[in-house]
Amino acid sequence: FPTYKNLSQHDAEWRHTNVRTVIKEIWLVEPSIFNNLGAKQAKVMISLLDKLLVSNENDSLLEVLESVVELDEHRLHQLAEQLNKTTLENIVSTIEVLQRRETVVRKLEELMINNYKDVLETPHLQGIIEANTWLFGEQYSMIGAEEDDFQKTAHNLRQHIKEIDVLAEDDFEQQDLDDGLTIEGVRRQVDLFLARKTKQF
Repeated sequence: FPTYKNLSQHDAEWRHTNVRTVIKEIWLVEPSIFNNLGAKQAKVMISLLDKLLVSNENDSLLEVLESVVELDEHRLHQLAEQLNKTTLENIVSTIEVLQRRETVVRKLEELMINNYKDVLETPHLQGIIEANTWLFGEQYSMIGAEEDDFQKTAHNLRQHIKEIDVLAEDDFEQQDLDDGLTIEGVRRQVDLFLARKTKQF
């Protein structure tokens, strides 16, 4: 029987009692339904009955079941293979990520193809790119954006470097440690500053 871990004790007890009652009634009317069921089959059947008895879950569950039933044998086998490798929850999460990314790409296409005469960098493109650095590749992370200057960006980058506080003077070039060292443009504002992760062996 389902465990109802996410429900209160009262609701869990009600669901448990309800599904047990329904199973007993089905057993009395047609006991052959439960004949020769393996443990996994029985678990799935009981879980389905439990879900169907809760009205707010019916529509979503039936839509999922309808889609699965309509799969041909090959696609059904492919789905089963994927579920042996990962969970359905992970599959759904991945689909959501891909759908969000497709929406972003379509939005950019709309801006650049159909509205290119009116597109401005800051109000139109900056926010989209800041929130979607994956457009440049999964290995990129944002370190600084429009309101940051190069000095602040350097400080942000420093926070991402492990064990930087244990470095000694010998680890740096002496000229980089000289007092009064100035870097031209250090206070200029950056549009977008990305850092790329690379494997170090």
